[in-house]
Amino acid sequence: MTKEDDSPAEAAAAASARKHLDELRWVIHVKNILQTMNEELYSRDAPSIFTVPKALSSARPDSYLPQLIAVGPYHHWDPLLYQMEHYKLAIAKRNQTQLLLQGTSFHHFVDYCANKEHAIRSFYHRHVDLDRETLAWMMAIDAAFLLEFLCSLSDPRCGLAIGIKLACKSIARDTVMLENQIPLFLLRKLLRFHTHLADDNLSSLLLGFVKSISPFKATQSLAALSRPKAYAHLLQLLYRVIVPRQKETADCNSIGGSAVTIPTAEAECEIDVAESVHERAKPGPEYSGIFDTIWATASGLHVVNLLIVKPFEMLLKIPWPIFSALFKGLTSSYAPVPADTTISADEIEIPSVEELAKAGVKFSCTEGDLSTIRFDAKTATFYMPTIVMDSNTEAVVCNLVAYETTAETGPLVFARYTELMNGIIDTKEDVRLLREAGVVERRRMKSDEEVARVWNGMERSARAARAGEMDRVIAEVNAYYGSLWGVRARRFVRTYVSRSWQVLTFAAAVLLLLVTSLDAFCSVFLCASFWSN
Repeated sequence: MTKEDDSPAEAAAAASARKHLDELRWVIHVKNILQTMNEELYSRDAPSIFTVPKALSSARPDSYLPQLIAVGPYHHWDPLLYQMEHYKLAIAKRNQTQLLLQGTSFHHFVDYCANKEHAIRSFYHRHVDLDRETLAWMMAIDAAFLLEFLCSLSDPRCGLAIGIKLACKSIARDTVMLENQIPLFLLRKLLRFHTHLADDNLSSLLLGFVKSISPFKATQSLAALSRPKAYAHLLQLLYRVIVPRQKETADCNSIGGSAVTIPTAEAECEIDVAESVHERAKPGPEYSGIFDTIWATASGLHVVNLLIVKPFEMLLKIPWPIFSALFKGLTSSYAPVPADTTISADEIEIPSVEELAKAGVKFSCTEGDLSTIRFDAKTATFYMPTIVMDSNTEAVVCNLVAYETTAETGPLVFARYTELMNGIIDTKEDVRLLREAGVVERRRMKSDEEVARVWNGMERSARAARAGEMDRVIAEVNAYYGSLWGVRARRFVRTYVSRSWQVLTFAAAVLLLLVTSLDAFCSVFLCASFWSN
């Protein structure tokens, strides 16, 4: 064999050897991971830091993307966020100086992050394509920045640079982005490098963070901050303060638990058809009189004139434009909807604030979380927590919905709340009524119309939002509103009069057609002489 004949075989053998070597390296790598992995830390229930679903982010991407600073691996390499990196490095340098005074080093914290590599990766739903050392330094620097930022929210004398202090609102907004999170246990560990009272200090720092960023005055749920190690990251902590854990309630879709039998339309049609058949079979004396009249009239006319000339004259006088317009309207009314037509999801079925106010419903604010939402039918009072509307509220609400949709397995309570607000707020008048009742508090927003635009543009959850207790409240409001006589009268007019305009138009067109056709017939066949005879 020649040298050229041997080269393909040698190449195949070399490729097979490389493949075997890669497989062997993979096996060794897996064995090392299993030996060094901390099973208790790595085997968490589920990831808690997700990417925002496209169904939510496509409509308003700015509400889900950090605008000033990147925290964590998802947006770390974004060139638009590089300007804040030197601030983060300056804070890390300051941490290093402080730790050296206490006999330790910032590098020790970096080593801790490297040892917790698998635990850190387990928090992220998407694969983090970074090596061990890069991930450790990234987490250490971001944790140092977040810790000093939380300190600045609780203590204005904290040593943040003046430029960062001016951008505190924007930074706070970025820290609640779903894709901009790091594990909270890293902040707790870094704080332990500084003080032995890490848990107490972290609880006070988180309290200041929640008060500064939360759109709700949820005072009764702040007890959750006493257990910071129970939460994965800042956004989950904020969610737990606003939406405390609750048991799933029964579905509110049943009405009183009783079954109601409704007769089918097919049965009614069969009865009507049977009656009409019997009616047509009955002979009547009036038919003989009509036949005699027609026969007497026809016998007095010339046959050729009646069968040929007169029909042509009548056809020329029939109003054909009415025929074409009538059937054109019917065709367009019942034309099928094109397949590519997009039908948007309807908002929740509940009257607006203005409609409820006209019906006598009063709104009252509560200083609590979403569990305080209720409706008192005896006093016709709708209790809702106060929500503060400012420049960050839209982004905070959007990311809370995104977190709940992706990470929570229970009922989507917060998403249902946003749908409730979307349903009762239609115009600036609705916002004004809620603002006067204390349910909406406007800060740094120009007008009530801007607040209404925020809620009306709120995207629905990526999956069906069902929350038993809140659905029950919505059902109670609808039941009370629907029981009022004025509302019943308006619904009757809307259902049986306004929606029947097509039928009434068709009937009027048919009547006009019959009248004009009769006029054409009589102008040709001289009906006056028939009736006089």
